Amino acid sequence: MGNSGAAGAPVSDPGVQTAVGAARHLVSQRLMDSLLHDVRNPLNALSINLDVLTEKVRRELGEIPASQEKNFKVMREQIFRVDAILKQFAEFLAARPDAPGVPADLSDLVRQVLVVLGHECRRQMIKVRQMVEPDLKVGAPASTLKFLVLQAIFRGVVRAGPEGELDVILQRDGARATLWVKDGAPEGVEPFENARAALTALSAEIGAELRIGGAEVQMVFPILLPQR
Repeated sequence: MGNSGAAGAPVSDPGVQTAVGAARHLVSQRLMDSLLHDVRNPLNALSINLDVLTEKVRRELGEIPASQEKNFKVMREQIFRVDAILKQFAEFLAARPDAPGVPADLSDLVRQVLVVLGHECRRQMIKVRQMVEPDLKVGAPASTLKFLVLQAIFRGVVRAGPEGELDVILQRDGARATLWVKDGAPEGVEPFENARAALTALSAEIGAELRIGGAEVQMVFPILLPQR
């Protein structure tokens, strides 16, 4: 979990944390690059052949009929869309090593998670209401914060289920920022067996407060206030 081994206790030594983060980044980035290469090759082939087909129709008919022009446009847009989705997921899932001393932007991480999980929410027709206050910085590893936010919101998405509702709110209260994730599922539904333990351990590691109660997860983070 976080900067620890898969099943061990959290590693506290900063040098070891940096080494582990760098090793994770190297492996995950190479695997992600390989995946993108394999998927983008057929996407590029589709794009090239679509351009060739477009020019062939234009040469033979003098112009492209409106109906076919519309079809070509839709196909081209979908190719670009798939490529953008792959890039989006690759950037989000890349396990970049934490930069020592660099504050993590909690607001940006919450927005990233909402964008990535938005695909699942649309697939299940979940209504998501979000309110994310900007520029809330936290002096904790970005990888740990990303894990916490992802687990909390994904838990709500799974609990909400098809055609459910989900509220995600991040707001500042003095020197703290509170993240609420609320869903409408019944009490007692816990979709991930180890999620509670993982959230509890990592929250304690970075000095955040955690409350999980049925339909709601609440995490309170100490934030870095702007220097005057």
